[in-house]
Amino acid sequence: MFQNINRFPKEKVFSAAFEIETSKNVISAIYSIDKTSDCELVNYFEASTKESVIWTSCAVFHKSVFDEIGDFDITIKSGQDTDLWIRIGLVYPILFSWKILARYIFDKNSLSRKKENLNEKMNFLKFSKDEKNNPALKKFLDLNRYSLAVKCLLYGDAINYTIFKKSIDFKNLTLKKRILIRLPGLVLHLLLKINLLLVQIGWSKSVFK
Repeated sequence: MFQNINRFPKEKVFSAAFEIETSKNVISAIYSIDKTSDCELVNYFEASTKESVIWTSCAVFHKSVFDEIGDFDITIKSGQDTDLWIRIGLVYPILFSWKILARYIFDKNSLSRKKENLNEKMNFLKFSKDEKNNPALKKFLDLNRYSLAVKCLLYGDAINYTIFKKSIDFKNLTLKKRILIRLPGLVLHLLLKINLLLVQIGWSKSVFK
């Protein structure tokens, strides 16, 4: 990070790749950008349609970023990081390094998967105006809405499922995602169990992506 800060003194946001440790394996995270060098200057939304190119454990920010953008929104129970990355991505490019600098320990029972936090997750309404004129942001938000809609299906939350689904432009979803978001909750539960097993043995790197 120190080397990149010196190499690119005009940049304000620096991040790096991470890897995922499961009970069976360690796998590299997959990003939606091509590797052309040891690091890339990227648009956050275009580069984060798979894994986010900013991750709290391997990112460095110039203090002026927070003076302009603000801090974590502590009113959000789960998703404070995504909210902050979006606000940063609207203003700053990201200097992303392909060198793996952190490891995520996969836990199927993590906070972000709990049913009781669905109503406290960010709803993206604060970005409604921005996404109308920013196709990359719109696609990024739709992929996040898709993820939340699927969780609502899994937990039988029909109200929030309808809200998230209604806001999605389905052109931003792959055929696989368009099918999954319409499946009954019981079928999704079965598919989730299968995919979690695949993640643990390293045959899959994400759930429903």
